Amino acid sequence: MDRLADNLNIERNISRAKTAAIRACHKLVFENDGDRNNRKRLREFTGFAFENNDEKQKKLDYAIKSLTLGDLNSICNILEIPNDANNKEDLVGVLCTRLTDLNLLTKDDEANDDENHSDEDNSDNDVNNDVENDDEGNDDVQKIVPESKKAPPKFVLTFKDVEDAVSTFNGRDNCSVEKWLEEFEETAILMGWNDVEKLIYGKRLLKDDALLFIKSEPMIKSWKILKNKLKKEYGQTINSAALHKMLTTRKKRKDETITQYLLEMRQIASRGYIEEDALIDYIIDGITDDEVNKTVLYGAKCMNDFKAKLKIYEKMKSKQYKDKRDYKEKNTKDTD
Repeated sequence: MDRLADNLNIERNISRAKTAAIRACHKLVFENDGDRNNRKRLREFTGFAFENNDEKQKKLDYAIKSLTLGDLNSICNILEIPNDANNKEDLVGVLCTRLTDLNLLTKDDEANDDENHSDEDNSDNDVNNDVENDDEGNDDVQKIVPESKKAPPKFVLTFKDVEDAVSTFNGRDNCSVEKWLEEFEETAILMGWNDVEKLIYGKRLLKDDALLFIKSEPMIKSWKILKNKLKKEYGQTINSAALHKMLTTRKKRKDETITQYLLEMRQIASRGYIEEDALIDYIIDGITDDEVNKTVLYGAKCMNDFKAKLKIYEKMKSKQYKDKRDYKEKNTKDTD
């Protein structure tokens, strides 16, 4: 779907929605109240094109500040998005995610079109509808907003999609539950999951000890409860002295790359609070090599700077290895 008007149900909703609802939708999309051409601009809208997370966060902050919960509910009705979010922030996240990829709004148009027409015909007799003239240039159109029942939650992605995007948590490995929860909730915001979806997907991503623990706990009926129980059971228990000892004794193995070693050390450090410059020192100390070769690794101001130095070091070591191999081969030939 290239624009909102390509969805027949949304096109009809844009034509019939009340002026206040259209204005709210226009405000979310274009960040202003607009004018008599609001409906036309909404029909032609092709989706948000955020270049980075900062742009998306600015949109989220603007919507939370500028729109009421009633405005957001009206927008959900226009876009036919089930409103299952528990709070305003979650609802804004769902709307921005769906409006970033308009295909997430796509439904079986013909089947829903017939169903919606039937509901609207019945609503003339059974429901008190809000009707008013279009004051945005469509004076010959009446906008009818029936008080229909909320649609059931619709899962956008399959579990396999989620499985590929988020790691599992088993309660055994060095992975901290705080980091896992942070990763999971970042994905949940990106995908626009509601509380029910987070609860279901969160449970299915638990393995081994963590899964057995949750199965033994009664009355877990929301994502918030599940998250709190996991944090209480598997939360940070290691003290700083033990953490520093783990970082001190961890050395780079011969069978692992520099990148693998770096990630392992960062994973250990994530179990508590370790200053970035201290972590860098631990990583350098864990590399078994002559100090003169490791000189290039010192002086990094941040982790990104240190990663760049590690790449230089890796190239240098690779060249040294190649030079030694060539030298050995040359000496072997000379001896022969």
